[in-house]
Amino acid sequence: MSQGSHFNGGLEVGIPADVMENIRREAEQREARDLLMAQAAIGSAENMCDQLIAEMTEFDSQLDPSKEVALRLVGTPREEALRVRDVSFVEPYAVVIHGEDEDGQPTRLVQNLAQLNFLLVALNRLQPERPKDMQQGIHAAARRLEKRRRKESGG
Repeated sequence: MSQGSHFNGGLEVGIPADVMENIRREAEQREARDLLMAQAAIGSAENMCDQLIAEMTEFDSQLDPSKEVALRLVGTPREEALRVRDVSFVEPYAVVIHGEDEDGQPTRLVQNLAQLNFLLVALNRLQPERPKDMQQGIHAAARRLEKRRRKESGG
């Protein structure tokens, strides 16, 4: 039986190669299991996308008609707000926020589920004369979500 070397408290101890292989394999299995458990705790990108749409829709319902929902990126140097125009997801790890910056320039933020950290804020609407529930923004995303849920429930 071949042996490998292992340092234990400064002393070199001979450990059989098959034992070392078993230790390595068990460590890899633990790591894979831990990753799966972390993913399960976070949930799917689709579920997170649905939750984000629901939170934004609820927040928007409390706003004055002259305001719209935006996301402030917490922890970034400028902490810029993004006007939300759509929300999508890429399984298994990402939520995608489509929108505009405060100057009206197009933006797309791809955010890993483990790093989601947004502050919902209200910005003055760029076109307050247009109805809030036009085919854009979180209202369109909320309608798509509701349509998908009805289809999945057979209704």
